[in-house]
Amino acid sequence: AGDVSCDGFPMVANHVILDHGGGITSLYWHLKSGSVTVAVGDVLPCGAPLGLVGSSGYSSVPHLHFEVQRDGVTVD
Repeated sequence: AGDVSCDGFPMVANHVILDHGGGITSLYWHLKSGSVTVAVGDVLPCGAPLGLVGSSGYSSVPHLHFEVQRDGVTVD
Protein backbone atom coordinates (compact mmCIF):
# COMPACT_ATOMS: atom_id res chain seq x y z
CA ALA A 1 0.00 0.00 0.00
CA GLY A 2 3.06 2.25 0.04
CA ASP A 3 2.98 2.70 3.82
CA VAL A 4 6.13 0.65 4.44
CA SER A 5 9.55 1.18 2.91
CA CYS A 6 11.64 -1.55 1.27
CA ASP A 7 13.43 -2.20 4.58
CA GLY A 8 10.12 -2.78 6.41
CA PHE A 9 9.99 0.49 8.36
CA PRO A 10 6.88 2.71 8.33
CA MET A 11 6.99 5.64 5.91
CA VAL A 12 6.73 8.31 8.61
CA ALA A 13 8.73 11.49 8.08
CA ASN A 14 11.23 12.34 10.82
CA HIS A 15 9.90 15.61 12.23
CA VAL A 16 9.86 18.24 14.96
CA ILE A 17 6.83 20.24 16.08
CA LEU A 18 7.48 23.41 18.08
CA ASP A 19 4.79 24.87 20.34
CA HIS A 20 5.11 28.67 20.40
CA GLY A 21 2.14 29.18 22.73
CA GLY A 22 -1.16 30.86 21.95
CA GLY A 23 -2.16 27.97 19.67
CA ILE A 24 0.76 28.56 17.24
CA THR A 25 2.95 25.62 16.20
CA SER A 26 5.63 25.24 13.56
CA LEU A 27 6.29 21.88 11.92
CA TYR A 28 9.55 20.73 10.33
CA TRP A 29 9.15 17.52 8.26
CA HIS A 30 11.43 15.11 6.34
CA LEU A 31 14.46 15.63 8.59
CA LYS A 32 17.32 13.18 8.16
CA SER A 33 16.65 10.02 10.15
CA GLY A 34 18.46 10.05 13.49
CA SER A 35 19.43 13.74 13.23
CA VAL A 36 16.88 15.40 15.54
CA THR A 37 18.75 17.22 18.33
CA VAL A 38 15.78 18.16 20.54
CA ALA A 39 13.40 16.22 22.79
CA VAL A 40 9.80 16.61 23.94
CA GLY A 41 9.64 19.28 26.63
CA ASP A 42 12.86 21.09 25.67
CA VAL A 43 12.74 24.88 25.89
CA LEU A 44 14.75 26.18 22.96
CA PRO A 45 16.50 29.49 22.40
CA CYS A 46 15.93 31.28 19.10
CA GLY A 47 18.09 29.74 16.38
CA ALA A 48 18.65 26.40 18.12
CA PRO A 49 19.37 23.60 15.63
CA LEU A 50 16.56 21.04 15.39
CA GLY A 51 18.13 18.46 13.07
CA LEU A 52 19.47 18.01 9.55
CA VAL A 53 17.62 18.32 6.26
CA GLY A 54 16.93 14.87 4.84
CA SER A 55 14.50 12.75 2.88
CA SER A 56 12.53 10.71 5.42
CA GLY A 57 8.93 9.54 5.00
CA TYR A 58 7.17 10.07 1.66
CA SER A 59 10.05 11.96 0.07
CA SER A 60 12.35 11.26 -2.84
CA VAL A 61 14.90 14.07 -2.40
CA PRO A 62 16.32 15.96 0.60
CA HIS A 63 14.22 19.01 1.49
CA LEU A 64 12.48 20.68 4.41
CA HIS A 65 8.68 20.82 4.62
CA PHE A 66 7.97 23.81 6.91
CA GLU A 67 4.45 24.55 8.06
CA VAL A 68 2.84 27.00 10.52
CA GLN A 69 -0.43 26.14 12.23
CA ARG A 70 -2.85 28.04 14.44
CA ASP A 71 -5.04 25.81 16.60
CA GLY A 72 -4.19 22.82 14.37
CA VAL A 73 -5.13 24.57 11.12
CA THR A 74 -2.41 25.31 8.55
CA VAL A 75 -1.97 29.05 8.01
CA ASP A 76 1.30 29.02 6.05
